[in-house]
Amino acid sequence: TVVGSDISAAATETVGVLSAVTSTYAAYTKDPAGNTSLTSGALAVTVDITAPVVTGVSVDLHSDSDTGVADDDNITNDDTPTLNITGLTETDSVWLYVDGSIDQRDIATSGTLSFTTNVLNDNTHELKIRAKDYAGNASNFSNSLNIRVDTTPFTITTVPDLLASDDTGISNTDNITNKRKPSFEFSQLSSKTDSIRLFINNGVSNEFVVGGRKNIDVLKDTLTIPNASRLDAGTYIFTYTVVDSAGNVSTASSGDTIEVDFTAPDAPNAPDLAASNDSGDSDSDDLTNAVSMAVTASGLTPGDFGLLYRVDATPTTTLVDSLIVPGSGSLTYTVTNSEDGTFNYYAVAQDTAGNRSANSTGIDIEVDQTAPVVTGIDIDLDDASDTGIKNDDDLTNDSTPTFTVQNIEPTDSVFLYFNGSDSLGLKATAGSVDFTGNLSADGTYVVTMKSKDIAGNLSAASSSMSFRLDTTPFTPTSAPALLAGTP
Repeated sequence: TVVGSDISAAATETVGVLSAVTSTYAAYTKDPAGNTSLTSGALAVTVDITAPVVTGVSVDLHSDSDTGVADDDNITNDDTPTLNITGLTETDSVWLYVDGSIDQRDIATSGTLSFTTNVLNDNTHELKIRAKDYAGNASNFSNSLNIRVDTTPFTITTVPDLLASDDTGISNTDNITNKRKPSFEFSQLSSKTDSIRLFINNGVSNEFVVGGRKNIDVLKDTLTIPNASRLDAGTYIFTYTVVDSAGNVSTASSGDTIEVDFTAPDAPNAPDLAASNDSGDSDSDDLTNAVSMAVTASGLTPGDFGLLYRVDATPTTTLVDSLIVPGSGSLTYTVTNSEDGTFNYYAVAQDTAGNRSANSTGIDIEVDQTAPVVTGIDIDLDDASDTGIKNDDDLTNDSTPTFTVQNIEPTDSVFLYFNGSDSLGLKATAGSVDFTGNLSADGTYVVTMKSKDIAGNLSAASSSMSFRLDTTPFTPTSAPALLAGTP
């Protein structure tokens, strides 16, 4: 079948073939006289006008270049990332396009091809390929892959900050703690889902201790030391780094020095009421009527805190005061007494890391500020001393008269007053007590008494009784005379 002809104008002629198909082609010539030459040798021609199909081609960021959180999140800090192209036809020429421009080209020798891009800037980039077969048919673009290139690490401007709730020292900002699993806050972070890595330096080595990924749009985050065994007593320097979603690691932060102390102090000695405020019968019986008393705690470590507690009958425990222990190792607390009762006092030592000792032995202090009531007291001149006509006329010629005071409180001290002074004092052992006066002048005397309880509270004066002392006999001035008319 003749598929094309043309008039030769030279030794070589190009003959166009319309609607060419794959076949064997040969040529012959015919001169102007109509003579036909022999047919030339045959030429097998393959006609291919079908472009390669790349719908099954996959463009994937190589896992070594995918430095993001996951190895398939298409985020990288590699500015010349490697791409894996799969689903190709062997012998096809392949072009890699980055953001619409040819970046790399190669010939597929199998169904897989790898490309390493030229340097890419920090941004999101679109990657896709086109293929061309041996016949020169070019495919459409493959499905595209979007990758994010980020080669810029985060810049840290803060240090790890021990949480105030875990900063158990004197101040919640002094970086002293008694916790072996403290928490740290990290602030002024980026709004991205970065990872935080906390490191600890004990003066010998710098070790990773804990890490975590924060949520998006969160500018602060916290991490907690997971194991108590990581922190023994001592001083540590904490730093942190930020690893962004592309895998860029920041420069380490400046260090924050933390002191860890979890050893409790020894318990102090039992508190002691000052002898000057112990107003009972003994200066060590812990009975007082003082409005303000001094209580001493000893056996403390200088620089620690000494805490004094009071427990009432409820029992309700109240912190009386907390003081810094001076070099002497003892503290004196001023305690205000606002009510009567027996109160237990104990002391606790607390060091600068917040470690508390066991409670000291307690001491019971009885507070009694209520004076005795003497409204029912009876003062009576004894019959033996009441030498008047009757034994209840409170008239006597005895300059050492005896009196009985009744209805008193056993154990009270009782004082008898003559005309408001010259008191006699006796310790009561029962509900009554006898007094012997010593008077030097005749006259009328007003007798009162006061009672003092064992806490030292002195009552008001009792109701009074009066008696008259007359030790001077009558002196006659004339002899007896017989009355006139006497038989």
